[in-house]
Amino acid sequence: MSLDEQEYSSLESSESSPKNSNEIGDYINVEREDKAVCTVCGDIATGVHYGVVSCNGCKTFFRRTVMTGRKFVCRKDGNCSFDKKNRCACRACRFRICVEAGMDESAIQRIPSSNLSFSIARRRIQKNKNENTQEEEVNSKTLNITNTLITNRESEVLSLIRETLCLEEKLEKLRFSYFNPKDKNLKIIEAVEEPTIFSNISKYPPVEQWPPTFLPCSERRKFGVAKFWVYMDLYLGMSYVKTLPIFKSFSLEEKIALIKSIVVPNQLLTTASFSSQINSNVVQYPDGSSPFKNKANIMPLERELAKLSLYLIKLNCE
Repeated sequence: MSLDEQEYSSLESSESSPKNSNEIGDYINVEREDKAVCTVCGDIATGVHYGVVSCNGCKTFFRRTVMTGRKFVCRKDGNCSFDKKNRCACRACRFRICVEAGMDESAIQRIPSSNLSFSIARRRIQKNKNENTQEEEVNSKTLNITNTLITNRESEVLSLIRETLCLEEKLEKLRFSYFNPKDKNLKIIEAVEEPTIFSNISKYPPVEQWPPTFLPCSERRKFGVAKFWVYMDLYLGMSYVKTLPIFKSFSLEEKIALIKSIVVPNQLLTTASFSSQINSNVVQYPDGSSPFKNKANIMPLERELAKLSLYLIKLNCE
C-alpha cells in the first residue's frame, strides 16, 4: 500500500468523530434531540454537509475522495449492502451513494484543509526521518566495517614494518660482531636448510677494536675478526630471506632460486648503503678496510663486486 493509501485509510478510520470545519456550505447544525440521520449511511447526522444531511464520517470521506481524485471500483458491480456498520467495506458504493444523495463537489474548498495537510506532512516527515535513520544506520555499519578493515590493514603494515626494522637491527649487529661465517663451507642446499643465524645473535658480542687496515691479511687474522666481507654479506642476506614468513611455504627448488636471485643484489646494496652512510666516496667495510685501498689483501671476486658497489654509491651521491 502506498503512502497516500495509508494516509487515506488512517484518516478515514477516524472520520466518525465530529470535527470543526470551515468549508463553504459545509455545515448546518442539526439538533441531537431530533435524531437526524445521515442520508448516506444512516448514522447520526452532524449537519448539512455539501448540501446533504450527513454524518461527519461521510462528509470527510466525500471530501477526501474529491480532493485526492481517487477512483474506486466495486467488486460486486455496485450491489453492496450499505449501512453505518459496513460503510467502509466498499468505497466505490459509498462515494456513489454520496453523489446520489446530492453531495455537491463544487461546495468543497480546493485549498486542502489544515488537518489533512498537517497529517500528511507529519506522516511524510516521519517516513523520511525513518528512511534517513535507516540510511544512517547502514552508512554507520558500512563505515565501521571500513574502519575496522583499515585498522586491521594498518596493524598488519605496522607489524611488518616493526619486524623488518628488527631484522635490520639484527643484521647490523651481526656485521659489527665477532660472527664470521668464513668457516661455514656450506653447499647451497645445506645453507638453505640450516637454521637462520638471526635467532642466535646474542652469542656474538660486538667487536671492540678492529685490526689495523694497513696490516696484511695474515696478520689481521691473528685478531680473530678478519672477515671476508663479500661472503659475510652474502651469508647474512641469505639468512635475512629465510626469516620471511612466506619463505617457509616455498619448495626447496623455489627457495634456492629465490636466494640465488637476490643475495648478490642485497650484498651490493648493503655495502653501498653503509659506505654512503659514513660519507665515504669509495667502498668501505665496517672494519675500515676498502677493496680499493687494500688491493693486495682482496680477492678478484671482491674487487669486481666492489666496483658494482662503487657504482651504486655514485648513483646515490648524484
